[in-house]
Amino acid sequence: MLTGLTIGNFKAFGEPQHIPIRPLTLIFGANSSGKSSVLHALLLMHHALQTRQWNVGRLRLGGSAVDLGGFAAYVHQRRLENSVQLGVEMARQPLAGASGWVAHDLGLGLSVQCGRDSAGDFGRRHPARLNELKVRAGMEDLLTVRHRQPAGFLPAVAPYLRDARADSLERFRAERMTSEYEIQDINTEHPLLPGAFRELDAGAGLVSAATADAIRALGEHIRAASTELGVDRDGLLPSRVVDQWFPHGSDPGSPGKGGVQRGALSAEVRRLLPALLSRVLQTAEQRLASLLGALAYLGPLRSFPPRWPVPGVEADPEWSAGGGFAWQLIARDGNLRARLNEWLGAKERLNTRYILDVRRLVCPREGRKVLADTLWDEMDSHPEWFGGPGADWEKLADSLIAALEENAVLERLDDVVLLDQNTQTPVNHRDIGVGISQVLPVLVHAFADQEQLVSIEQPELHLHPALQAELGDVFIESALGERRNTFLLETHSEHLILRIMRRMRETHENRLPAGIPGVRPEHVSVVFVEPGPNGSLAREMPLNPRGELIKSWPGGFFEEGFRELFA
Repeated sequence: MLTGLTIGNFKAFGEPQHIPIRPLTLIFGANSSGKSSVLHALLLMHHALQTRQWNVGRLRLGGSAVDLGGFAAYVHQRRLENSVQLGVEMARQPLAGASGWVAHDLGLGLSVQCGRDSAGDFGRRHPARLNELKVRAGMEDLLTVRHRQPAGFLPAVAPYLRDARADSLERFRAERMTSEYEIQDINTEHPLLPGAFRELDAGAGLVSAATADAIRALGEHIRAASTELGVDRDGLLPSRVVDQWFPHGSDPGSPGKGGVQRGALSAEVRRLLPALLSRVLQTAEQRLASLLGALAYLGPLRSFPPRWPVPGVEADPEWSAGGGFAWQLIARDGNLRARLNEWLGAKERLNTRYILDVRRLVCPREGRKVLADTLWDEMDSHPEWFGGPGADWEKLADSLIAALEENAVLERLDDVVLLDQNTQTPVNHRDIGVGISQVLPVLVHAFADQEQLVSIEQPELHLHPALQAELGDVFIESALGERRNTFLLETHSEHLILRIMRRMRETHENRLPAGIPGVRPEHVSVVFVEPGPNGSLAREMPLNPRGELIKSWPGGFFEEGFRELFA
């Protein structure tokens, strides 16, 4: 669903930068250029959507790898007077209404700004409040909602005491009822509106023809009606538009019956507009929640589990972001182990010499023997407890072990081992290099996740060049095969991108190896992040169908080998 990301005034980024997102998105750049800020922006949005908190340090998905330090630390150049801008663009989908109407496919964009608000001193004391939400439908902004400080009683009532007219008092009551958000702007010329109104109120004659005059007339009524609308929210984002004069009126989503006279066009627009805008806001929030709910994150330093399994470890951000979860999945899921072993052990794949296996920490047969021996000793002291000397102690031991396991008194501890295919020797992950332990969580994400947005920092960590290249095929298969994952990879690996470029060339020349999905330019986004005078710049590095860069790497990136050989 995610097709683009916009970041401004966040960490290394000053002026807003757009990052196109495709199933295989690779983010390159020098150290401390701002590459990881792209992934951290998504993690911040995920955290804020779940907690309503922008002014945060540790994030729900980040573990110890991501500590933003609060708004004052992550706003660009520590300028508290600025607002952080984060935006997402989502793939086109139908916009369904409460009354059954369906607008044409709607490519939604959502941009939020958090930081100071219009209350001045209040914004300095309480930074990182949401102060603007923009909703883009298709290629154009449709709606802007801004946060405003709710008026206190004494400052607000003063002008109405000076003006005792009844309508002023009524307006004061209405303002007291409204939320802290208000509609700042509606694009009355947006192409979504005429079609949506026609389908909301079929036969009413709101827009009998999509002529310029008809659309202009509709826009004038929309503009007039929007001045009386208020905005409520249930979660982090504004989600419901109401007419603040008639907040408890009839259902605005129900279509008019028998049509509407031309003279009643203004009233009908006023009745239907809240339903339409509410549906747009709710759809945007639901799609964002769905998008970020599928977000997974793997940090730059993977967990190095203890030699022996530890029972009762609960899932937490540290366990997830550090990759510790992978070992639990490997122990439980035989199909996943088989899939991983295809890559770990096969000569034409990662060719690591090792495959994964699971061993019981204590052999059940030995456990039965120990228990039987214990029961035999107890029988000598208390034979009446065990049915006398003729009892079948082995059978009794088996029954007791089964009962203990069934009631979780005796916990099963399965130990993941690496089996050396040359010697058939089981070895512990602590007995070999760390490269295998670092890549396993990456492979588990690739082979176990389904339709997830998977963000990984340095997937190539501790791998030699040949294995880094093979990871390219892992990501291609997971993104473009049956699993349909989207990968955001912050990386320094030239070998990884070279494998993807090679598969693009082979796709173009129709000579891909069996089992490798075709890779085309629309599947790959390569972004280069570099420092600039006003913050980091994110440059898209497009590839042609042959997998060749259309323009050169900025600053000679990846040319170190040539310089060292021919200097």
